[in-house]
Amino acid sequence: MNPKIAIYLRAATESQNEDAMARQCHAVAAYVLKHGGSIQDIFVDRDGSGMGPHGVAFTDMLAGCQKKMFEVLIVSDLSRISRDLVKLTTALKTFNALGVRVIGVTDGYDSARTSGPLSPKLTHKWLDFQITPRVRAQRQTLRQSK
Repeated sequence: MNPKIAIYLRAATESQNEDAMARQCHAVAAYVLKHGGSIQDIFVDRDGSGMGPHGVAFTDMLAGCQKKMFEVLIVSDLSRISRDLVKLTTALKTFNALGVRVIGVTDGYDSARTSGPLSPKLTHKWLDFQITPRVRAQRQTLRQSK
């Protein structure tokens, strides 16, 4: 089987663009070379925060999903779709409803192998990733106030 693939890349800031895009491209390219597939399109959002609204390329990608232009969406990791757990879950449900398989290469996520949008293990990892910076900041504030 040679599935039709779309790739989505996102970097949060201009300074991150080159390094972040290179790392994402390397991870995704290695996956496609190993597993096969026909790349139909590459969607790239630059200067887009994973916590803010989705970028133009993300919107174009959803339109491609609706037109059945590809069957598989590959991202280097799920945080490229969104760093907000609610937005991520909503996006994964949308892709599922449109019949698009989502693969997060470095997360080890594959929507074809899970029963829901996110596995409990990945949800825990995600929450830990989101909470840890806040906890560190609160601890730092407490230390400074002493």
